Amino acid sequence: MRKRLKTLRLLVVDDDLSALFESCKQIVKEIYGVELIIATDANEALRKVNAISLDIIITDMKMNGDEFDGLWLIKEVKASKPLIKIFAITGYPEEYPASAVKAAGADGYFTKPTALRVLLDTVLKKDELGSS
Repeated sequence: MRKRLKTLRLLVVDDDLSALFESCKQIVKEIYGVELIIATDANEALRKVNAISLDIIITDMKMNGDEFDGLWLIKEVKASKPLIKIFAITGYPEEYPASAVKAAGADGYFTKPTALRVLLDTVLKKDELGSS
């Protein structure tokens, strides 16, 4: 991976983020040169999208306890900040099929379980190439 001029900001949205994931933030920054930002629901994610400059979002599709899901978040972000790349991840592909997620504006789609390294390698490669 070539050296970037600026640190990319990656927002990860999932209602089930463990303390282990939080502790991975520094490792991800060192290996990938990415600032990892966390949100635990779609509302918090949208507030962060509106408050700070972001490059990429990886969002879970189904978040417990939140009235808004990943589809809502994708549509909201793409309506106001269409240049942010958004990648969806779900453990419920029947409820959130790839066709519906991509139609909402997602740039990529993954099903759980997906290894963090595979996910980041794919997302960052797509960002580096400027493809969707």
